[in-house]
Parts: sequence; C-alpha cells; structure tokens
Amino acid sequence: MRYLGALAPAAALVSTVGAFEVSRHPIEPRCAYVRGLDIVNRTERDMTELRRLFEDAPMLVFPRKPGDDTFLTPIQFQEFLAEFDPDHDADALERPSDYPDQMLHPFEQFPGAEHVYPRGTYDNLDVYGLRNLTIKPVPPFTDMHIWHSDLWGHPTKRPGMVTGFHIMDQPLIGGDTDFISGETVWEAMPEAVKKASSNMVLELDRTALFREESGADYSGVIKMRKPGTERRDEGIQLVPLVVGPTPAVLPQAGYFHGVAGWSQQRSDAWLRAFMRDYVLPYRFSAQWKLGDVAVFSNRKFLHSSTPASRYLSYPDSATRLLLQCFLPTKKPLEFYMPASFDDRALLEAGWAADEQLSAAAVKAARMYFSSHSHPAVVQSDAEEVVAAA
Repeated sequence: MRYLGALAPAAALVSTVGAFEVSRHPIEPRCAYVRGLDIVNRTERDMTELRRLFEDAPMLVFPRKPGDDTFLTPIQFQEFLAEFDPDHDADALERPSDYPDQMLHPFEQFPGAEHVYPRGTYDNLDVYGLRNLTIKPVPPFTDMHIWHSDLWGHPTKRPGMVTGFHIMDQPLIGGDTDFISGETVWEAMPEAVKKASSNMVLELDRTALFREESGADYSGVIKMRKPGTERRDEGIQLVPLVVGPTPAVLPQAGYFHGVAGWSQQRSDAWLRAFMRDYVLPYRFSAQWKLGDVAVFSNRKFLHSSTPASRYLSYPDSATRLLLQCFLPTKKPLEFYMPASFDDRALLEAGWAADEQLSAAAVKAARMYFSSHSHPAVVQSDAEEVVAAA
C-alpha cells in the first residue's frame, strides 16, 4: 500500500483568515471550509482575502450559517463565482447568445444567469423561472465514477478555470462528490514518474462515453469497451497529462481513449495501474449539506459524483438538486512539459516494456508540442509551461 504521509496536526486544520473561520479537509488540505462570509453582502476586502486563500486551497466550500434557510439565486451564484477568476469572460456572461462557444453546458438555462443550470434528480420542478422541469442523471453517471475535469477534451470549447455547485436538495445517503487534487498527486510522485508523466499526451474521446461505447467499472478506472466499436479519429482530442503552470496531474479517466502512440489495450492497462498507484490514493469526498456553495479550480482537480444509484435505490430520499456553473474564461489552458524529451522516460518509470514502446509515446508528445499553434512558452532551467491558443 502506498504511504500517504502523516496527517497534519488537528490544530493546523482550523485557522482564522480575516473575519472567517477556515477549516481544512482532514484528508486534503487544498480543500477548505469557510464560515462567516455573507455571500450576498460580501465586501472587496472579503474577496481579497478569499482570492488569496483560493491560491493555497483551490477548493472552497461555504456552508450556510446556522438558522439560515435561504438559497442564492442563480444570478447571485454566478456573480459570486466570477469573483474567483480574474479572466472570466464578462461579455459571455452578459450576452451569452452572442458567444455560443463560451456556453459550456447543454442543459436548461436560468433567465439572466444562463451559465447556471440545475442538475440532480427531480420531477415537475418549478425553480427560478423554469417550469415543470424534469432532470435526471446522465446514464454513465448512474453506476460508476466518471473522473474528469469539466469540458476537458472538448473539440471547440475552452475548459473554465472555475466550477461551482450550490446544493438545494440533498439525499440522506449518496449524492456526494469525490475529488482528487492533481497538484497533490504530482507532489507525491517519484521523480522518474514525474518525468514520464510530462513526456506523455493522452487521447480523449468524450463522445464514446456518452454513446456508451466506452465505460468502466465502479471505480471508473478499469475501462470496458463495447465490442465492435471502431475508433473515430474526429472525436479524439490530444491533451497532455500534466497541466500548468503549477504542475497538476489530470488523467481524465472518464474520457480516456488511450496514450498517444500506444495501442488501446496497452493504454488501458497503463491507466488502470496509474490510477491505482498514483491517483486514487488521494481521493477525498465532499458530503454536501443544504445550502453549501462550493467553488473549485477546474484545472487543478479531478472530480466525480458518486454513482447516482446510491440514492436512487432509496425511495425515502431519492431526490437531489444542485445549481451548477461552468464559468467561461478567457484564460488559455496551460500545459507542463520538460525542457527536453527523453525517449527512455516511460521505460525508466516502469510503464513500457522496452525503449521502442517508450519512445513511441514520447514521440507523440514531442509532435504535439512542436505542432502546437502559437504557443506561449515560459521556460526555467528545468521546465516549460505551454499555453494552448
């Protein structure tokens, strides 16, 4: 079993930041619970402190104050999320119909806050101007974990910096969300594994998941392919494994088609071992309460709802409702890569049986970065960060 390190002393898990009490998640200190903020009447001083905290803890949960039974409106929720991305696309928020490529979800839209939408399980719902609404979990999310970052691997849309949840109805059991910090995964890796990870590019195919041609076991990491399914090159997007500027490992198991340069069979075996040995050990859960508002970095965390079958099978508490928002941003994606590529990197990490197999994956990564359109490169002695155009 992989050693996860000692838990921080209990006293270090609770602190005061300005006027707020901040408690760190006991498993992942990059997730913090913030109490004492009046979201609707927040001040610029409040937000200065919270933005600084967000740099250190890029997942913040704001529990509702005791005795408070109110919820944010979709407009209030969207405006609050925008505070955490200085590069948010204000034009797309104000005039969403003029910027269709910045509309990052395909669901029902709330009037005046079109980037916010309802998710969960509900029938005949009337909420914030939407009438007789029925919402159901998307089928792949019913029985397995779908590890992903929102909009990763989309052919035309830029993944947002920030995703937000606002919990309006929560089942008594289930309906939680699991997270993994890609920064924590990177920091725990041996140097040889870091080197190999930055020498890889993944093939993602979002459409195969939603066509139910690609699935997985309950954990979301042992891939199951529908027999007879052919590769569709037009649906595959290349995405490096490691995101920048601070390295974060985001393998996108839910959308995973393969490692560029490798066969699908070899790729699936790698994903299973990689997720087991280096990623899943850092999973932590957010058990939501009514009124919770969560803001997290979509470019630093993987997440997955726990399979909906957990609560759907309990008839006494089988409804769930949250407002969700993929906030549009103008900030390009940034990917981390080594200053030079090494054909033996995957062999030395134990992921390839010979140098030829290792070199095939490294060649694909080298080709991706060399052909990247109009990259902006920030280079140090040891590393580079490349921004996607």
